Amino acid sequence: MPYDKYLHRDLPNDAELQSFFQTIQLYSDQPVMELAAFGLMLCLGLRIHEVAGIRYEDVNLENKSISVFGKNEKSAILPLPDPLHKYLEKLFVKHTQDSYGFGNNSQTVIRELRERYKLYSFVSGWNYPGGPHLLRHVFISRLSEREDCPPQLLMYLARHDRPENTARYVHRSTRQLNDAVNKINF
Repeated sequence: MPYDKYLHRDLPNDAELQSFFQTIQLYSDQPVMELAAFGLMLCLGLRIHEVAGIRYEDVNLENKSISVFGKNEKSAILPLPDPLHKYLEKLFVKHTQDSYGFGNNSQTVIRELRERYKLYSFVSGWNYPGGPHLLRHVFISRLSEREDCPPQLLMYLARHDRPENTARYVHRSTRQLNDAVNKINF
């Protein structure tokens, strides 16, 4: 199957991402929960429904890992970066064995996270189309720029079966494209 044509999509830069997460810290009535939820989307590329479905038993705080159950009943064990580990540790202080991390009604969690995303992105001055799924695009695009992240690892972390699925999430800025073209010498 041939790859689709390259689709350019503007993504937030580091300063804009910091502004988004600072906005959560300033205005959220549940900052730990929302920093953890949006952090999972940005730092591990989780889809919003994957975040909504996380249970206490999916998170191994000792090993700093998380089991993610995604599309088509597929699962993956992913490492927890230190900031996420810290937020999840606080979030799961009060838990029961069967409890969900972000709320027992996944549709309500998804709706509330989408509403909060709109609010925080507006306050942060973002002008990017789409919703929280944009954070997954940032995750995959940023990983694809790293020399120590070969395509097979990128596909695993993105939890895709086919490279063309992962390729749809890889976006480069106009500057990056110009820099790449100008490296060619003849």
